[in-house]
Amino acid sequence: TTASGDGHGEFDWGVSGATAIVGGITGLTYEMYIENHFGNNPNNDIPLSSTIKALIIADATQYDLDLTGTGTQLDRDAQGWGYADAETIHERGANYHVIEDGPSTLQSGDSWSRTIYVDGTESLKTTLCWIDPAAPADTGIGKALINNLNLKLTAPDGSIYWGNNGLYTNLWSSPGNVVDNQWSQN
Repeated sequence: TTASGDGHGEFDWGVSGATAIVGGITGLTYEMYIENHFGNNPNNDIPLSSTIKALIIADATQYDLDLTGTGTQLDRDAQGWGYADAETIHERGANYHVIEDGPSTLQSGDSWSRTIYVDGTESLKTTLCWIDPAAPADTGIGKALINNLNLKLTAPDGSIYWGNNGLYTNLWSSPGNVVDNQWSQN
């Protein structure tokens, strides 16, 4: 932290500051969920960690970047996607969140779907999060994911959106086939 003129500290935005900030936001999000702030937890159950992760990702504030090319300090490689935003999570509350923990298990080739209505007055943000079981000890430094889940959204006009398709060069995902493999889960 750095000192400000009013005697209160301010966070520097960097790796060391981000860890504390995201840790605090995670704790606040757990508390909001347990206290039924999102209107889906009348029994005050403890949520899945993947649910909290999804809330933080979906309500993050995007950086308004100049995504016209790579190699500058204004692209996603250098600046990332945005930052966790506790105020947005709190303000959107039960009015803007549809929280679905989904089935606890899916077998290879299975799918699961959910239909939701959006009126177009707000941006639709969907997030798929899951917790993979621990990788075998002999995995080494290679890719250790066990599950490969894909997020597919179908718009009323039939347009299909796949996960993060197109987000490397755009602020919003693009419909169609997966073309931006660097940022897609496919």
